[in-house]
Amino acid sequence: MTQDEWRKTIVAEARSWIGTAYHGQASAKGAGCDCVGLVRGVLRGIGGVEPEKVPPYTGDWGDVTGTETVLEAARRHLVEIPPAQAQAGDVVAFRVRRGRIARHCGILTGDGRFIHAWEASPVCEVALGDWWRRRIVAAFAFPFELPRGRTAASRLASDRAPETSGGQRSLPRPAAEGQAPSGGARKADRPSRTFARPAGGQPPAGGGAAVRQEGS
Repeated sequence: MTQDEWRKTIVAEARSWIGTAYHGQASAKGAGCDCVGLVRGVLRGIGGVEPEKVPPYTGDWGDVTGTETVLEAARRHLVEIPPAQAQAGDVVAFRVRRGRIARHCGILTGDGRFIHAWEASPVCEVALGDWWRRRIVAAFAFPFELPRGRTAASRLASDRAPETSGGQRSLPRPAAEGQAPSGGARKADRPSRTFARPAGGQPPAGGGAAVRQEGS
């Protein structure tokens, strides 16, 4: 697998999460996730393993202690790169409000767009407009060499192995948090549109392209 194929695999996996409802602390495709849960789910989907056990957190996480939780976790499990070098398949982290911690992230898809999970909106692919670009504080690449010493190519190949003579198929082991529950959210049950959050340092309606200019 080439680096270009690797990036296309990441983008395809991220797009398979589009329409998943927003749910804080969750990471289950088709059922619910938040921005961090989306990145965790994509890592699992491309052949990786759950990075680490995520402790429970509230809506104001990080604001009280000032700890850069998202950036620190990303540095433990991804490869930090200069934001100017970020390409399709890379993760970008945002500092939505000046003076606050970086608490939002998304995955670039190329052509000036990215996929993210934003509160009150299902996972969606939107334009990386000026509003978002001015708030990027870090970027990370998914490691081509995945945990346990296996390359992305070899792990994906083994996950898709054909049936053996004994009728057994090699399949990826499902992650406990990465599976939608039985009878989970159907496509028809998912929100069909996005909603704007209140103004005041918030992104444009639906988390999409900028509709106004604000100081970064």
